[in-house]
Amino acid sequence: MDLLKKIALKSNKQTLFIEVNEIVLVKAMNIYCNIYLVNGEKILITETLSIIEKHLLKNNFYKTHRSYLININYIKSYNKLNQKLELKTINDLIPISRDKKKDFEQFLTTCF
Repeated sequence: MDLLKKIALKSNKQTLFIEVNEIVLVKAMNIYCNIYLVNGEKILITETLSIIEKHLLKNNFYKTHRSYLININYIKSYNKLNQKLELKTINDLIPISRDKKKDFEQFLTTCF
């Protein structure tokens, strides 16, 4: 399976071609998503998380919660007690849903 180098994402006015390895986080907001890039930029796109995740899950991304898709290359720390992740360049803590906690912890042991 070939990994994607770029992904085409639609915003209100244009289609953006973004380097996949520069995406740190995708956060769903109803029918929109915010894409957080490694340079600190945040881009609002007009696509759902389910559409984006079809392309990114095979590229070192993990869905931690129904609203969050993270690039595992940018994990800074994981707190098992509160089930939150800290990502490089992102100021917010990212939740791990209760039903994904066990799978996520197993995933971490196989990836790193």
